[in-house]
Amino acid sequence: MIDRSLFRPSEIMKSYGNPEKAKQKLGWRAKHEMQDIIAMMIEAKAKNADWRK
Repeated sequence: MIDRSLFRPSEIMKSYGNPEKAKQKLGWRAKHEMQDIIAMMIEAKAKNADWRK
């Protein structure tokens, strides 16, 4: 379920990027994999579960 009250007025609904292009052109590499970022977000949410009260 999506809580629409948490959306910002300028929320980006879809975003596309190619990290491989950034690696090739800039030598940039992400520090974290997507699954690690999701795990960090879930952990932070669990630690702050009462933030909306």
